[in-house]
Amino acid sequence: MWTASRACRSALEINNSEMRERSYEAVMSALSKTRTAKLDRPRNLIARPGNAMARWSRARNNGTAWRKRLHGNSGAQLLEFALAMPLLLVLAIGIIDFGGAFNVRHILTNAAREAARVTVSNSLSNSGGNCQNATTPCSIQAAADSVKQYLTRAGLNTASCITPGSPSGTGTLTWTYTCNNVTLIINHGFVVAGGPSGTSIPSTQVTLSYPFTFTYGKVIGLLVSGGTGSSGQQILSTTVVMQNLSSD
Repeated sequence: MWTASRACRSALEINNSEMRERSYEAVMSALSKTRTAKLDRPRNLIARPGNAMARWSRARNNGTAWRKRLHGNSGAQLLEFALAMPLLLVLAIGIIDFGGAFNVRHILTNAAREAARVTVSNSLSNSGGNCQNATTPCSIQAAADSVKQYLTRAGLNTASCITPGSPSGTGTLTWTYTCNNVTLIINHGFVVAGGPSGTSIPSTQVTLSYPFTFTYGKVIGLLVSGGTGSSGQQILSTTVVMQNLSSD
């Protein structure tokens, strides 16, 4: 009798143990499914546009994406470029403008030297011959023509309006050519004081002016509000003086 009772008790304990294990497995399975459903809920909701939860999820995802973009450094380079662009543009235009003006003035100086050499090396009495106008000495016409040829060959085509045989004005040993803001003045009676023993040195002075257009003043306002600079057409001038080598 005692043996049968013990056997029954053992059978009941085994059944209770199996039931507890099954109940534990069922509870864990239910918890696992609940967690999976919570993790998958936003993804599933996004697939259904009409759901309010889906709209909230999309808005949250978009906000997160924008925060990542703002916290990233991909837009910093574009912002730095936008801030530095006006300065770079002003510097580039300034370099081009003033470099071009310096080059034009260098060309003007060389052309004036050519005219001075022709004038001081020749007498004013050599009129006639191949001269265009007998009232203007050939040396003066040759000097004006040398300026015209030198400037046009250097690309300063505005000087092509100079007519060597027809000066715009004349004075005592002075001839002036003026056209299209280009001015050439040849003064063969220029005197330089301070020669040997206090003597005066007969010389020729050549003054040459040429227009140059600046654009720097148009872009300086991008860097400094209300800033101004060289803008529009400006007149560049140069003067050369040489001693007369021939006596008239």
